[in-house]
Amino acid sequence: MNGDELVDINVSDFTLCHRSNGGIATIAIGPLRSPYGIVELDGKDVVGFQEKPIIRSQFVSIGTYIFSREVSDYLPENGNVERTTFPKLASMRKLKAYVHNGFWATVNTIKDLEDVENQLKHRADSMA
Repeated sequence: MNGDELVDINVSDFTLCHRSNGGIATIAIGPLRSPYGIVELDGKDVVGFQEKPIIRSQFVSIGTYIFSREVSDYLPENGNVERTTFPKLASMRKLKAYVHNGFWATVNTIKDLEDVENQLKHRADSMA
C-alpha cells in the first residue's frame, strides 16, 4: 500500500478477488475524482458546472495492491513498481483489477489532510 493513501477496503474481498483471478498482482482501483471543476459546454456557451465530479467511466489506481510470490521475478532493483512492474504484468495480462467503491483518499499536502479530516468527520456524523 502506498504510504499516502487512506482506504476503507475490505481486505477479505480484495484477497478473494486476487486469488480467484489468477494474476501475479492485483491493484485496487476506484473511479477518477477530478481535482477540478468541470465546465459543461454547448458549443461556445457555458451551460453548467460540476464541482470536482467523480468520473465513473475512468479508473485510477488507489495505491493498494496484493502480490503473489511470483511478483518478485518482475520487481526492479530500484524504482517504481507502478512504472516498471505493472506495465510489464499488464502486457502479460497478469495484472488484475479490484474495483473499490468505498472511501479512499490520497494525502500529499496539508490541504489534502484537512479535506480528508472533513470527509471523515462528515461520514462519522452521518453514521451517528
